[in-house]
Amino acid sequence: MEILETKYQPIYQRFNKPIVFTEVAYYSADGSATQQFGVYSSEISDFLPETVSVTSDWQEQADAYEAVLQAIAEKPWVQGTYSFGYSFMDHDCKGYSIRAKTAEEVLKSIYAQFNAAG
Repeated sequence: MEILETKYQPIYQRFNKPIVFTEVAYYSADGSATQQFGVYSSEISDFLPETVSVTSDWQEQADAYEAVLQAIAEKPWVQGTYSFGYSFMDHDCKGYSIRAKTAEEVLKSIYAQFNAAG
């Protein structure tokens, strides 16, 4: 909340234009909420062999999205967000795609809250 108010709200106030966050990114593996792995880490890659020491965690991904989007949805000057990952097909990956995962349902439910009062 502090980052929204100190970093992004002044931008909104300066330009008087609503903000859209184009990349909210949480992968669907254990450690997502703390961003243990980077975007190109082999442990969460959709294109490399699976790293068995890293477990899938769709709920952690969904919980991270829910926390961030609930905070963002409270700001009337934020128009919306996009997920960083949305695969073209359903597959059980540990990467950033939210397609057919718990996080996709979270996003659907919270998107309705953006600008609901307006």
